[in-house]
Amino acid sequence: MESYKNLQLRKSQACKIVAAVLLSLFCFSVRAQQKLYGNISIPSGAQLTLFGNQTFAGGSGVSSAIVRVGRAIPVGLLNFPQNTQITGAGTGGFIDGYVRKFGSALFVFPVGHNGFYGPFAAAADKTYGAYYHANPSAASFPTSSKDLSVAAVSGTEYWDINGLNPTKITLTWNADSNISSFANPIGNLIIVGWKNGKWEKIPSKIDAISVLGGSSTTLGGSITTANSLPPNNYEVYSLGADGAPLPVTLTRFVAKSENNIAILDWTTTFEANSDFFEIERSQNGKSWQSIGILTSFKESVVLWNYQFIDQKPLAGENLYRLKMVDTDESFAYSSIQSVIFNMLSNENFIYPNPATTVLNFQQNVTLTNKPKIRVTDSNGRDRTCSVVWIENSINIQSLENGSYIISVFDEKGDEKHSKILVLK
Repeated sequence: MESYKNLQLRKSQACKIVAAVLLSLFCFSVRAQQKLYGNISIPSGAQLTLFGNQTFAGGSGVSSAIVRVGRAIPVGLLNFPQNTQITGAGTGGFIDGYVRKFGSALFVFPVGHNGFYGPFAAAADKTYGAYYHANPSAASFPTSSKDLSVAAVSGTEYWDINGLNPTKITLTWNADSNISSFANPIGNLIIVGWKNGKWEKIPSKIDAISVLGGSSTTLGGSITTANSLPPNNYEVYSLGADGAPLPVTLTRFVAKSENNIAILDWTTTFEANSDFFEIERSQNGKSWQSIGILTSFKESVVLWNYQFIDQKPLAGENLYRLKMVDTDESFAYSSIQSVIFNMLSNENFIYPNPATTVLNFQQNVTLTNKPKIRVTDSNGRDRTCSVVWIENSINIQSLENGSYIISVFDEKGDEKHSKILVLK
């Protein structure tokens, strides 16, 4: 399941369906509350706005409504104007898809999925979102990838909540959420958000009185973030558990560059059933590569210092994190450290000189993208077409003996020159 942040929501289809929907699916009364009749749907890419108070409760001979809104990109949207009141929502009547609200009043989004009701609440204008009754791991948000402060993540449900305006976010649960399976006692329950490839703890507090009414218990209730935040800060949200003991207490983790290598240092003050540290590297914070493993000291209550050296960092920004693995194969991630390498920082960034057939870039830098180059001979003529890229090297067999200027442009547009001599 993909996250739907910053979507371009098409409106052209809305006009095609509004008339039919209004005529066949809703009963309007100037003074009475409007009722949603039967099972209806809004396709992906379309929008519909309902004015006036709405109820999912069916009347005599009328079933409650399941409003289905397309989830495929671009998602469909059911809009509710400011101060709209919704009643009667529940397992038999909800919106299966994305809902958007306007105005700054607190609004309970009557959303559900696959027959399960999973509302959330927010106040900010133009907030929109949907509920997914599914394991986040199946949607590329693995519950095993979590921050140090998160002990567990629900494998039952998650919410895709979007918006630019800061708001407190309230998530709800019921008996189907089975929160006691991962957050026991209930006081360990927290809100978690998916960001930078892992679940992070979001400061939150269980509501004594649920946003849906009644006291919060293991069988049902709500929990709200402690602070307002733009919903777009996280890709998706879920329920999690706080406070589980970790195999390692990490007190320091730093990364620095030195002579075109990356040096990672970290310190632990406590280790219990710890197995090893896996060092991971990324350039975009999404795709991570394992570049090494260090065995831990297993059991310790004293200070231990560790060091790992990345001999071949990537050109540009390198992101590093530690995967701390326990003997039972559970793990947690450290914070992310950044080191930037300019592949043109060394005067001798190409070699050998003199050269015969091939020029190489310095070996301690891995080129993820071939930089732009220009070759000029001693008479000022452009000879770039006479050289050919071969992996991280340049084939110069077509150049005659003589002096040349090699100009290289990095990703930022910075230019560096080196004078070489070709002798065959």
